[in-house]
Amino acid sequence: MIEIKHISKTFQVKEQEFKALDDVSLHIPLGHIYGVIGVSGAGKSTLIRCVNLLERPDTGHVMIDGVDLTQLSNAKLVEERRKIGMIFQHFNLLSSRTVAQNIAFPLELGGIPKAEIQQRVTELLALVGLSDRSDAYPANLSGGQKQRVAIARALANKPSVLLCDEATSALDPGTTKSILTLLKDINEKLNLTILLITHEMEVIKSICTDVAVIHQGRLIENGPVEAIFTAPKTAIARGFIESSLNIELPLAYQSRLQAQYTSGDSAVMQLFLADDAHHFTFISSLKEQFQVDVDIISAQVDYVGKVNFGILYLLLKGEKDALDKAQAFFTQNYSKIDLLGYVR
Repeated sequence: MIEIKHISKTFQVKEQEFKALDDVSLHIPLGHIYGVIGVSGAGKSTLIRCVNLLERPDTGHVMIDGVDLTQLSNAKLVEERRKIGMIFQHFNLLSSRTVAQNIAFPLELGGIPKAEIQQRVTELLALVGLSDRSDAYPANLSGGQKQRVAIARALANKPSVLLCDEATSALDPGTTKSILTLLKDINEKLNLTILLITHEMEVIKSICTDVAVIHQGRLIENGPVEAIFTAPKTAIARGFIESSLNIELPLAYQSRLQAQYTSGDSAVMQLFLADDAHHFTFISSLKEQFQVDVDIISAQVDYVGKVNFGILYLLLKGEKDALDKAQAFFTQNYSKIDLLGYVR
C-alpha cells in the first residue's frame, strides 16, 4: 500500500522557483495498478521519484506499507528502498553485463549468497519470458526485451511496490501491449502494488484499476478508472479520454461547418457516451418526440473495466426549435453533448 500525504516539491530554476508538486495526496491500495496521467511538465515524474525519495518532498509524508519514508535515517531508507522496485523509460541496463548479470546486480549489492541469486535469477527469467536470453548482452536485445530485463531486475528483491516511470513510452504499440500484459500478469501473480505514470490514456485504459490526473503540479481528479472514463469532472481528463478513442469529425464536415443556423441547415453534434444502457434509443426518441431525423456520421465505442464509453458524431435534421429541444434532450439524458455547428 502507498499513501502520499500532502506532498509538495519546489525546484530552483535559474533565479526562479518552480513548484513541481503542490499539496498532492493519494491512497493506493494493496494490489492495485494505479495510473497517474498528465502532460509533459505536469509533475508526474517528480511525484513518482518522491515515492521512493529519489526526490525528497519539501513537505508532506510518503507511507509504504505503513512506514513513513520521510522520517527514516539514510541507512533505514536504503533498507526500505529494497522493497520498492522501479523501471524507467530508457531501461538503464548495464551494457557490460549479460541479462542474467543485470538481474543479479541488486541481489549482489544486498550480499545474497550466489546459490540464492542463481535460483532467483532463473525464476525471474522465466517470469518475464527470457529464459533463453540469459547470456545475451543489452546491445543484442530489442526494446521490449530490454524492458523485460529491467522489470525482472526491479523484482529481484521481491518488492511489495513497483514504480513505473513512463515504462512503455520508448516502445512501439505492439511491444507496449506485451509489456502492459506482463505487468498485469505480475500484478495478479504476486499481488504487487503498481504505481504507473504515463501521458497516454491507452495505457491507463489497458491495465489500471485507478487513475489520477495531475496538472501543473496539482491533483485535479482521481478515482476508479471506470468512474473517470465515464464521468470525467474536468476538461483535461475528458481531453485525455477522447484522445484514447482516435476519432474526429470527418474533414468533409469540418470544412462545411457554420456557427449560425439558417433555414434548412442540419446540426452537427458530438455526443460523449458513458455507460449509457440506452445508447442508440435516441434515434427513435428524437423522431417521435421532436420530429428530428438522426444520422450517425461516425462513432467509436470502447470498454474500460466493465463499462463502455465512446464518441458519436451526429447529423440532426429538423427545424431550429426541434434541434434545440433535441440538444436539451441529450444534455438531460447523456453524459456530454457539444453542438459543433451547422451544415447545409
